[in-house]
Order: sequence, then C-alpha cells, then structure tokens
Amino acid sequence: EENSPPPRLGAMSSKLKVITFSASSVRTTIPSRAMTRFDMSQSYYSESLSLSSRCMESVEWTHHSSSSLASSSDLERRDSAFSTLSSSSTSSRAIEASSAYRSGSYYTTRLLVPVTLPKNKSFVPTFHSCLISRTYSLDLHLSVNGTGVSAPSLTLKVPVQISAEASAEHWSEVSEFAQGAIEAVRESEQYFVPRSVAPPAADLLERGNIAAQGLPPSYSFFAPAVARVP
Repeated sequence: EENSPPPRLGAMSSKLKVITFSASSVRTTIPSRAMTRFDMSQSYYSESLSLSSRCMESVEWTHHSSSSLASSSDLERRDSAFSTLSSSSTSSRAIEASSAYRSGSYYTTRLLVPVTLPKNKSFVPTFHSCLISRTYSLDLHLSVNGTGVSAPSLTLKVPVQISAEASAEHWSEVSEFAQGAIEAVRESEQYFVPRSVAPPAADLLERGNIAAQGLPPSYSFFAPAVARVP
C-alpha cells in the first residue's frame, strides 16, 4: 500500500565462499557448479568463511515519488568507482528504481558492508587452468524484522576476485629467470638457422694451406710432409 512504511532491517552478515574446481581431463571452458552434476570427470568443493555481522536497525529509509524518479533519470549515470558514501552529492542523489517498478512511491537505503579477509588463513589468488580453478564469491545475508512467525531475509551473491602483489625480491627473481629463458630461446634458434653446405671458397683453402705450413715444432711429427723448393 502507498501509506505502508518500509520494513525494519535486522542484521547483515557477510561470508566469503571459497570454491575449488578440479578435473581429471582437460577442460575447454570456465567451470561451473552445474557442470559438475553431469560430468563425472569434474569435481566441486566449497567452504564458507564468516567475515562480519552488523546490526542494520538504525538504517533510515529514503522516500521517493514518481516525480523524483523522473528528475533523477535525466542525470547522467556515473560509474560506481567514482562514488563514495561520504560525498554529499552521492548521498543526496536518488537511487534508481528496479526494473520491476511501475508507478507510485518507493523507498531506498544504503548499507555499508566492510570486507576484510581473515589474517589466520592464506588465500590463493583467483586463477583458471585446464584442470584446476579457484574462485571466490561474497555472500551477503540481510534479515528483515517481520510480524510473522519466520522473518524474511534477502540474499545477495557477489563474485570476488582475489589478487596478490609480488614483492621486489620476487620480481628480481622473475626477471633473472625470464632473462635466462630468453637466452635459452636464442641459443635454440641457432640450430634452425640455415647453413651453407657448398665447398669452401678458393681463398679459404689457400689460407688453410698456409696455416698448415706454419705448425709449431712439436707438431711436426704428425704434420704431413711439405716439399720445399730452394
């Protein structure tokens, strides 16, 4: 109903879901949980880690009418990377209605959910290979204070990518390894360089005869006899 107030929010809990995919045969696509149900060569393992839980009862709703929606739709939509909760322009700007909105009033609110990884665990960066993959997702669960027996709740799953920045020592080791790999590739390419199998030139044969005549004395026993004309 138009005059019905929005529900009071309860607690917001966040969990990090760690998912590991493995396969016994080479894959050609990004894995998913649905694929493991029909393909026996693929397996799926997940683990959820609790991150935080906060009470949202003090959050205030903002009322919006059809006129405010029309005025806000004329504004250019700005990327979320440039928006901050501390900015006055962002906090006062009306949030757009969902795709299911038809007409009438609606309410919006903003929830700040800090995400901090536990210090007692090591997290492998997100990666994909032909046999193993590691992915992460952030599961947000928001409870709503209702009048019924069971309180309703809202669940939102957000894909998360974890990355790691290498240290200076690691980059130096990588650079040395890369330099060695480049030199190895260059040496291997020498074996594929075309070579000439033609007889040597006459000037090279003449130089060889001259060098053979000037052998050291210790090699005179093994050197062929050379006729000398006085």
